[in-house]
Amino acid sequence: MSADPECSVVIPHLRGSRPLLACLHSLHRSTRDLEIIVVDNASTDGSVDQALAIFPAIKVVRATENLGYAGGANLGLHNARGRWCIFLNDDAVAAPGAIEALITKLELAPQDDIPFLQAALRRSGEPDLFDYAGGAGGLMDRWGFPFALGRLFEHLEPDHGQYRRAGPLAWASGCCLAGPTETFLGLGGFEESFFAHFEEIDLCWRWRRSGGRIEAVPWAVVYHMGPSTLPAGARKTYLNYRNNLWTLRRNLPRARLAGVLMVRAFLDAAALLRWLVLGKPALAAAVVRGWCSGLFRRPWSRVQPGPSVQPERSGWGTYRGSIVVAAYLKRVRSTSQLLGCVKGWDASRSVSRHGEDRT
Repeated sequence: MSADPECSVVIPHLRGSRPLLACLHSLHRSTRDLEIIVVDNASTDGSVDQALAIFPAIKVVRATENLGYAGGANLGLHNARGRWCIFLNDDAVAAPGAIEALITKLELAPQDDIPFLQAALRRSGEPDLFDYAGGAGGLMDRWGFPFALGRLFEHLEPDHGQYRRAGPLAWASGCCLAGPTETFLGLGGFEESFFAHFEEIDLCWRWRRSGGRIEAVPWAVVYHMGPSTLPAGARKTYLNYRNNLWTLRRNLPRARLAGVLMVRAFLDAAALLRWLVLGKPALAAAVVRGWCSGLFRRPWSRVQPGPSVQPERSGWGTYRGSIVVAAYLKRVRSTSQLLGCVKGWDASRSVSRHGEDRT
């Protein structure tokens, strides 16, 4: 690594040596000049020291407590020296050429319009399938429900190239999120009160509101091993509901927020009843707690940026309907069936520099 690396890769880490070592092995195949920053989120299993013994060139930044993904990523960001920054999960394995493809895409972008990028995420155990963490890129419906190219709730699609000409995204997954370091810093990084989940959706929404765009790089493939740090359960459900509401409160205009929250109250009540019917009262209680915190707590002092300066781009990647209705009532099983109603996709096909194929 040189004194001024091309790109910093920030990896927040809490526990588990096997996935972390696999992640680092994949990065050391890269032909690019990388500064690899492992953020030790107060781990106690010796995994960071083991990684440092095998890969002595990595930079370790140690936190005194578990800061979550958001706080850990910010700690790494403030120690990054590269022009570009890639946030990478510690259980994500980059396929050969993936890191190079992301950096090349950033380098070739117009200097006054450099996007945030996401790699195509596939499941490590079932490598033909897109991954839950963000598929081929994130979209959102009009009521604030996120979904992804290649993933509709529990249904995952096989990757057979159907999203090679993806249009603008609403968000890019924090499992592999790339962009200019200076831009991430200028946005204030991730909102640390989120701890984990939705922090990248909030960050990307703020980026779109300030006039930025978000794209997928479908030929850059990253394999995700799964949620080893925070497995499914009441804690994860609580964070998802709370942080989703916080994201809406932080980014929607007030005139629209009230209407969205009324619809969401109805839809989330249906989800609560579903958990009760399935005999999972802890998850139902997590929905209630998520709503209480999401509505009545406000741990942030201000949202950066302020009011949207680019209303058109602010709505890019937004599906004009309800993803709940599409998936559960209309039985839609492929995101490709919905793209005609996603804002910005028609424009993306007519503006070549925003939708070019791999060259």
